[in-house]
Amino acid sequence: MVALLFIILNMIGYCQNSDAGKVSSTFADYDGNMLTLKGKVQLEHPMGTMQSEEAFLEKEEEGKEFPFSLIHLHENILLSLKNKASLKGDHADLDFHALKGTIASLKEKNVEYTDLNFQLKSERIEFEMVKNGEIFSITELRAYPHVGQKCVVTKERDQVEADLITAEVGSSTLFLDHPQGIVNQILFSSHKMVWNNNANTLTLEEEVDLKEESAGSLKADRAFIQCTEQKPILFTFNGNIRLCSTNGKKRYATGDTLIYFPTEKNFHIKADPGKKVLFFDQEQSLYISANEIKIHNMDNVKGVGNVRLSFNPEESTVFKTFFPDFQEEKDATP
Repeated sequence: MVALLFIILNMIGYCQNSDAGKVSSTFADYDGNMLTLKGKVQLEHPMGTMQSEEAFLEKEEEGKEFPFSLIHLHENILLSLKNKASLKGDHADLDFHALKGTIASLKEKNVEYTDLNFQLKSERIEFEMVKNGEIFSITELRAYPHVGQKCVVTKERDQVEADLITAEVGSSTLFLDHPQGIVNQILFSSHKMVWNNNANTLTLEEEVDLKEESAGSLKADRAFIQCTEQKPILFTFNGNIRLCSTNGKKRYATGDTLIYFPTEKNFHIKADPGKKVLFFDQEQSLYISANEIKIHNMDNVKGVGNVRLSFNPEESTVFKTFFPDFQEEKDATP
């Protein structure tokens, strides 16, 4: 069979030992346009190494280093890319004219994409390529889940599920729709998320709901989180801030901007002009209405600006809207 395949490849202007690599299988057939390979198929391509049980290659023009513009792969697919990434699945269609590809899985199985930063699992992955010289590289991935399920991205101990995941491979940046999961021991959900692996940042948008061991529960319109390789070092929240419970203490706060340094356990909560930060510590029966509130080392609470140690009726109503379980002391409102 090796001799027959060698003859076929030379007939179509492709040498088995060319710079593009080798082609091998247990069965080969060529009809003048389509090269059919079956059984332990392996293709060395300018994109990388392709393995499958079946391959159908449509001929391009002669004189090309790898003279096929369309490649269809079936069963036990492994694409080992030149950037150390890989793709596994059951069916793949690669179009090297349009620079696009799709790899899909059978029912109850997943396509798997793995690179040096993360692993992505879903029912189907569509990707775009770029050609530099004779080398093809994947630039962007879009992962779609099985019906009623989620795509899943993992990075070491971190795991996030989403309805749709787009990955920019060069910058190792992920864009997620309706994500929920855990990153650096931060449990969260939101409508949108941008996860930049190279910069170690998370950006969450719309109905952000986040839980952190020291901070407690935080909700906001937007959140930006700066991390090191192992832990978060800065949180910035904007819009409709709702902070509930910190370090075991029953505390509530509302505001428009919140900056949190988890290493020092320091909070800085600010209100937009004409508005107030509202804070309540149940253990101390402490009410604060102020332009800003600073919490140092979780314990030292300080109001800044126009400070009042009570809520007026309007503030009480707003506070109860944000925190339905808030129970106001009878003498708290003047």
